[in-house]
Amino acid sequence: MFIKLMLEPKPVNLEEISKQLNICRRTAFNWRHKVLRVLEEKFMKDNLKGIVEADKTFILSACKGVHVEGIKSRKRGRVSKYRGLSHEQTSVLVALDRSKNIVNSVYGCGKISGADVNRVLSNRIGRILSLHLSQK
Repeated sequence: MFIKLMLEPKPVNLEEISKQLNICRRTAFNWRHKVLRVLEEKFMKDNLKGIVEADKTFILSACKGVHVEGIKSRKRGRVSKYRGLSHEQTSVLVALDRSKNIVNSVYGCGKISGADVNRVLSNRIGRILSLHLSQK
């Protein structure tokens, strides 16, 4: 029933799911992430072939729902307090081949290294022949 409610054409929010199923909101949240993880493992396992292009992006980290005493909450769309890369930014690697198979993964914080690329893409690409990281 939980999965049915979650995957309806107009998805039901967690508050409504928890009321309908008589479970706590935190349980609904945890179940949703378990379902999403299984779906990702089952259906998001594209293998990249031929010419593969990869790029990175940095997203301001958010710890939604976590209240830390003495720290003011940050709203969406705001900028980092620090210039350049910082611990406030989560790093994401995205790779795409010419057949439009895609792989994306959060690899940590800060600059990406060849070891990070290898860790993220090693089981998705047969063999990495050469690695060119552009630093813009």
